[in-house]
Amino acid sequence: MIGGLRVTVTGGAGFILPSLVSCLLRNPEIGRVTVMDDCSTGNARLLRSDPAETDFHRGSVLDPDLLDQATARADAVVRLAALPSVPQSVLEPGGQPSRERRGRR
Repeated sequence: MIGGLRVTVTGGAGFILPSLVSCLLRNPEIGRVTVMDDCSTGNARLLRSDPAETDFHRGSVLDPDLLDQATARADAVVRLAALPSVPQSVLEPGGQPSRERRGRR
């Protein structure tokens, strides 16, 4: 495959997800990984990948323009952006499902 597949990972700067990004980049069929994360609980510095193979978009999946930009050329999208806090989910019961549904346009 010329150039390899392009994969976008939402929530890709979270605690475990940089491992997923690294794993994707080790796959010879993957040419480029785009990460989109608002860094509310994640950290872009956790992404220790080659900048030549990775793009980073800081922002929320609730931003339709940024979501369109991050997924525009993707062959696949791994949707893992979420609110990782049970207490916050209890305080804002509509926040989590709303974020997930609206971020899947």
